[in-house]
Amino acid sequence: MGALLPCYWINWRVGKTLVERGSPDPLYQRWIDTYASEEFGAIVSEVLQLTDRIGANLGVEERERMRQHFLTGARYEWMFWEMGYRQQRWPI
Repeated sequence: MGALLPCYWINWRVGKTLVERGSPDPLYQRWIDTYASEEFGAIVSEVLQLTDRIGANLGVEERERMRQHFLTGARYEWMFWEMGYRQQRWPI
């Protein structure tokens, strides 16, 4: 759960931020509309609640491992968005 949560949560927050600006490109606007939607927000809320429920039953070591997975996933999400912002290419 910790590894997957950043993708859901960050995309929803980015979508909610970008919906105010919109995009002249229909493809990007469709992405924005999808991730800013109430339906996707409800899914994110369910994933957050599930993560909280699972986390409440974990031991200290397991919870720390989950936290580390979350931080790693969040870093990858940040790197993905940063690459787009800076118009960088994959180094492969």
